[in-house]
Amino acid sequence: MLVMIGTCMIDSECAHYSGHNGNIRRIELTPSSKGYETAYRKQFAVVPDTNQGLNVLVLDRAVLDLPNPLADPDTCAELIESFARRHHLHDGHMSAAIRVRERIMSSIGDPPGLESMAKSLRMTSRQLRLALSREDASYQQIVRACRIEYASILFKNPGLSLSQIAERLGYSDLSAFTHAFCRWTGKSPSTFRIEMLSQSASL
Repeated sequence: MLVMIGTCMIDSECAHYSGHNGNIRRIELTPSSKGYETAYRKQFAVVPDTNQGLNVLVLDRAVLDLPNPLADPDTCAELIESFARRHHLHDGHMSAAIRVRERIMSSIGDPPGLESMAKSLRMTSRQLRLALSREDASYQQIVRACRIEYASILFKNPGLSLSQIAERLGYSDLSAFTHAFCRWTGKSPSTFRIEMLSQSASL
């Protein structure tokens, strides 16, 4: 999920059902979004707090209480159960995937290896692999997803060249980043950036 695009989509859907914009009351973001406060303020009239451990949107309660003509109780229950199983709290502890993701995002330019990550979580490498497997995830999948998300955030800054973005992601040259990005997404960074900005402009 791309944080900015995802936020725009949520805001758009709320506006569709409520009949007015400005339903987002507070935005809490991880440090990876530092430097983009102005863009959020311009789009949502809210200045985000970029020192949080998770990305959180706080919406107007009145909007959340509006009836949804597309509501499906069975689907809703299934989604809640799936979310709790895969991304939320398990036995009072944050899921392994979320803990891994937050640590990777905080050191995205030089993410730790599996063994170092496991040690920081007070687990063995095998325990971490099993914990992620139970959440239908793998360490490399999470690293890849974090890199794509962070790159997508940086793509929105017109002042950053692709070479600068590659450097922030820990790549010594643009060609290495381009090769890796094509492997992750099937698209070059330049193509992905153009498509992403086009989608954002159409929202």
